[in-house]
Amino acid sequence: MESRTTTWTLGDIAALVNGTLCGPADMPIERPVPSTSNDAQGITFAENEKFLATALASKVGAVIVNEGMECEKPHIAVKHARAAFGKLL
Repeated sequence: MESRTTTWTLGDIAALVNGTLCGPADMPIERPVPSTSNDAQGITFAENEKFLATALASKVGAVIVNEGMECEKPHIAVKHARAAFGKLL
């Protein structure tokens, strides 16, 4: 059985969740991950400052955040981060 990994770009995901892209549109993203993940090609979400701090302390590649949150990693800002992550799943 062949194993395939789906790879999106951060820009693809921003378009899917109708969010504002803050980072390189061509950044490869392979999978949704928990905020504690050290997966540089993973994306997580942070709907509050506690989860954002956890994501920023990890090596996760990108974060879906609520609009108005400050994030130093490549991220996508949306109205409801949890709902956007659910759509991605």
